[in-house]
Amino acid sequence: NLAISARAQSAPRLSVLLRDLSRQAALSETRDIAFSETDFLGDAALAYALTTALKANPDDRLLTGVIARDYVSAEPMQVVLLSVAAWHAASGARGLRVHGYDMTAGRWITTGPARAAGADPSFRPAVAYDTPLWSAGAFRTLVGTSLTIEEPRISEDGQMPLTLAATPADAGPDLDKLEDIGAAHRTWTAARYDLGHRAGTGLRRAALAQPLLIRPQRIGKPAFSDLDQVYRIGVEDRDADRLTLEFPASALDRADWLAGTWRRDDAILCDVWITRDGLRLVPLSLIRTVSREGITNLTLDPLGKSRSASLRDFLSRTPASSAQAHPDAISQALQALTDAVVPALALDQVSALTQLEHRLDDLGLATLARACASFAAEPTPALALHAVYLAQETYRIRACLH
Repeated sequence: NLAISARAQSAPRLSVLLRDLSRQAALSETRDIAFSETDFLGDAALAYALTTALKANPDDRLLTGVIARDYVSAEPMQVVLLSVAAWHAASGARGLRVHGYDMTAGRWITTGPARAAGADPSFRPAVAYDTPLWSAGAFRTLVGTSLTIEEPRISEDGQMPLTLAATPADAGPDLDKLEDIGAAHRTWTAARYDLGHRAGTGLRRAALAQPLLIRPQRIGKPAFSDLDQVYRIGVEDRDADRLTLEFPASALDRADWLAGTWRRDDAILCDVWITRDGLRLVPLSLIRTVSREGITNLTLDPLGKSRSASLRDFLSRTPASSAQAHPDAISQALQALTDAVVPALALDQVSALTQLEHRLDDLGLATLARACASFAAEPTPALALHAVYLAQETYRIRACLH
């Protein structure tokens, strides 16, 4: 009921959060193994923080979310299209997501057709792949090309409508050029900084996944996580810093193909979510050269057999590993705070919170330490959610730093 009311009050972002909390509460009632107390507390804390912020800023579109985007006119742009990906939501919604880079303004843009659950039953992303984009040609044929858009329109979150006109221009820039202008990254420190800068922080952090173009130095083999039911591939930069690519359990063929086909100097374009567990990278395309022949869209193009890698490339691969990084002192303290919430609220057990206050203060997390102290002094649901929200936000900020 609250989710419906939130949508009626033009707060679709809060509505989505409340619907998800309702779904998680249903899992809890049936003692479903998929229920996570940590995730439920984190989402409840986010909903509480968002509600509090909306009381003070009811017209802030970054807080309310939008039902329909507003597109504003922009200067003529030169856009190089770097991936087209099919997506399907659990609700039944589906579509294509196209990522391109605006060489004129130095920003990522996204577009693509989509259908809501139950709408237009004949629409299939694989078929839409061969339909026109911006009257310039089919999605399939435009990947890797540079397009001139004389009268573009763009939303504040980088989305562009399908009702534009574009003209194919010269071949797109090479990967080195994209790296020179900051669109592609060889070091994960630079990649995290770029991602954090574009995504924002706190309640104004972008809700949509952000595109990220990386050029690994080494790549591992797929390893399956029984807990999360996904395949993961480790990719290292030239400083041996590590990121992890993620594939759904049904996409072993894609994971194997990418690991077996990748060559040094190739680039991988990913969608990235900033989560409490770190950065979640889902690969969309492998880019050997910025051309139609040089880009493979992993969810739409036939993959065939992996090409044999050279000896140098074979030696540059990282060993497969499904082990998770050992949590550091800050991660352990943040998890301890989340674990202490229910005992404090249900049983009035606040001694652990008092110890955590000093622990957090020693780690340099003064704001979180004060929130922990306030909760220990007055263990109310509001103060609990306030402390959990700060802990969750600390996780996400650290994901863009480490």
